[in-house]
Amino acid sequence: MKKIAIAVLSFITASAYADDVNTTMANIQSQLNQISAELTSQTPQSNASVPFIGLDTANPLAAMSKVQMPINVLRAKNQLNNTVVIGGQIEADAQYTDGDKIPLKGGSTYQQGSDVSLSKVYLMTMVNFNDYITGLVNLKAQPANVGSSISIERAFLMFGNLNKSPFSLMVGANYLPFGNFSGNGPWSNALTTNMFRVSTTNQVIANFSNNWLIVNTGIYSNTGVAGSSSINYLANAIAQKTWNGIGMSFGAGYMSDVSGSNSGLGKAYGTGASGPNNLSSATNGAYDINASIGPAYFTLLAEYVSTVGGAMQGGHSTGVMSAWMLGEQSNFKVHDIPTKFQLSYSQTVNMNNIQMTYNADIPSSLKTNAGIQSQWLTSIQGQFFHNVWIGPEFVTAQLYTGQNSYTGTLDVTAYF
Repeated sequence: MKKIAIAVLSFITASAYADDVNTTMANIQSQLNQISAELTSQTPQSNASVPFIGLDTANPLAAMSKVQMPINVLRAKNQLNNTVVIGGQIEADAQYTDGDKIPLKGGSTYQQGSDVSLSKVYLMTMVNFNDYITGLVNLKAQPANVGSSISIERAFLMFGNLNKSPFSLMVGANYLPFGNFSGNGPWSNALTTNMFRVSTTNQVIANFSNNWLIVNTGIYSNTGVAGSSSINYLANAIAQKTWNGIGMSFGAGYMSDVSGSNSGLGKAYGTGASGPNNLSSATNGAYDINASIGPAYFTLLAEYVSTVGGAMQGGHSTGVMSAWMLGEQSNFKVHDIPTKFQLSYSQTVNMNNIQMTYNADIPSSLKTNAGIQSQWLTSIQGQFFHNVWIGPEFVTAQLYTGQNSYTGTLDVTAYF
C-alpha cells in the first residue's frame, strides 16, 4: 500500500509541473505496472495474466456523468478485468472577470478581478470485489489557494452484474440520479445545474439499465441545512436511442423534497442562506424534463426543472421556482485534434434574492444574494494530448437587480 501511495503522489506531482504530459502518463503507467506485477504474483495463477491494478484511459472514471456514475461504473466493470482501477482529474484555470458591481453574500461587492487557480484534484479508486460487488471511492484534494484539505467526494457500493441481469442496487454517497444537467462548460455550469443538481447525498437506489433505458428509484437523505434531516424518495428515467445516425434522448424525474438538499436551491432553505433571503416550507418536491436530439457532431439540448410549490421568503411567497436551459454541443476535429464546442442559454424564474454561485474568483467561491436571472455560456476545448483538454470558456450573467458580469476562463483539464 505504501508503494501504491507513492506512485499516486508521484503522478499528481508530476502532472502539475511536468512539461511533457505524455511522458508523465507513461511514467505513472510504468509504476502501476510494476506494482501490479508484484501483487499479481501473489494471486492465484489463473489470474496471473491480468494486472491487479489498471487505468481506464479509454473511459476515465472522472469523466463519467455524475448523476449516473454508479451505472457507468457497472458498465465499465464489464470492460475491465483489473481488481483495482485508478483514475482521477486535475483541473487548472486562469480567469478574468469584469462588468457591473455584483452584490455578494455578506454585503460586499465584486466587479473586476483575475486569478490563476489549481481548481480541482480528484483521485478515484474502483474495486471489483467479485462479479457482483463493485465499490468506488472518490477523494477530493482542495488546493492550497482555496484552503488545503482532503475529503471524500463520493463513496458507494454497487450490487449487480449487467452481463447477468439489468437490475442493480447502489448504496452510499453520490450525486442524486435526478435530471440530466447538460449545457455546462469545463468550469462553469448552466443555471439549471447550479440550482437543482443535487451533489453528494446518502442514498439507496434500485436501478434498471439496458442498452437504451436507465430507470432509478429509491430513497435519499437530505442533510437538513436547518439542523434536521429527513428521508425522501425519487424516481428518474432516461431513454436513449439512435436511428439512422441521429441520436435521441428523453428523460424525466421527480424528487419528493428539494428543501435542505445538497443543491443550490436546497441550501437556500433554513440556515443555508443569510438573513431575510432564507426560504422556508414544510416540503417542496421538484420535477425535471430533459431531451436531446442530433447526430454525434451536433446535438441540441433542452432541460426544464421546477419545484412543485413555492416557499416563504421574507414574509411573502416566491411562487413556483424553476430553471430552464437550451443549448447545443458539437464534436469535430481541427487539424486532427479532437475538439468539442458548447453553447447554452439558461434562465431562472422566481429566484430573485436567492443565493447563487457567482462564476468568478475561483479560490473565493463567491456567491451573490441578488439571484442570477439569465446566463449565456460558451466554450471550446481541444484534446491536445491524450485525455488532456485545453480551451477557453466565456460566461455572461445578468442578475435580477439588473447588473451584468462577464467572465473569461482558460481551462486545462487532465483525466487519467
